Amino acid sequence: MKFEPLQRTLRDGKILIVREAVQNDAKALVELVTAYGNDADMIPLEKGEFVPTIKQEEEWIRSFSIPPNSLLMLAEIEGRIVGNIDITGSHRRKLFHTASLGISVRKEFQGQGIGKELLMAALSWCTNNEFLELIWLQVYEDNEIARKMYEAAGFEVSGKQAEFFHEKRGRVGNVLMTAYLKKGTV
Repeated sequence: MKFEPLQRTLRDGKILIVREAVQNDAKALVELVTAYGNDADMIPLEKGEFVPTIKQEEEWIRSFSIPPNSLLMLAEIEGRIVGNIDITGSHRRKLFHTASLGISVRKEFQGQGIGKELLMAALSWCTNNEFLELIWLQVYEDNEIARKMYEAAGFEVSGKQAEFFHEKRGRVGNVLMTAYLKKGTV
């Protein structure tokens, strides 16, 4: 196990558990990803576009358990998985100190601080990871809530790509953000 589970009390009094994903979570993760696709307005995913099998999801979970610079974490409330964050470390030697970060929370659970708890737990793990020095992510240009959360956590805008995503609301820009975990090492 790479990450010790943690508990937080949310604003509504419910207990949030942030923990490392295990292969037995595959079915719940497939349901979660399906829900993301059904309500995705800030995720580059359309309904029905990505529906992995349980076997594929087990393999995806396993892929995070091996590399020392990668981790898949889940947010759980009352036994239900409501969000996830993945830290995908590069396998290349010259980039082994870097990882991309992806985070999502089920729409009906957004606005309760779950994303922030996932992000803070992930950044704590990354900061204590002997290999990781730089974490990067992509975020929709018009996702102000997420951008502010990332900036408050220490991410800086490192690039922009205009009209990157094709959405029903039109073309939306992509913002690249970077957090330098160990200043002066990158």
